[in-house]
Amino acid sequence: MAQFVLELPQDLRERIEVRSDEVKQKPERFVLMAIEQYLEDLEDAEEAQRVVAEIDAGRMGTRPWGEVRARLGLDD
Repeated sequence: MAQFVLELPQDLRERIEVRSDEVKQKPERFVLMAIEQYLEDLEDAEEAQRVVAEIDAGRMGTRPWGEVRARLGLDD
């Protein structure tokens, strides 16, 4: 595993320590989890932009929300 050295402002370090304690994780693991989540969010946003471009170009369609809800059994 690669290692990075980060110089964090004191207030950010303190916030990380408080939050990592709340979830019972070491601060290093907490930061790793946050970075992983951020990267996943970026990738999800890129995929959403790709899908919107496909819809706008007419290469992909959409379905009405009511139809989707019924199909997935969410109307119950």
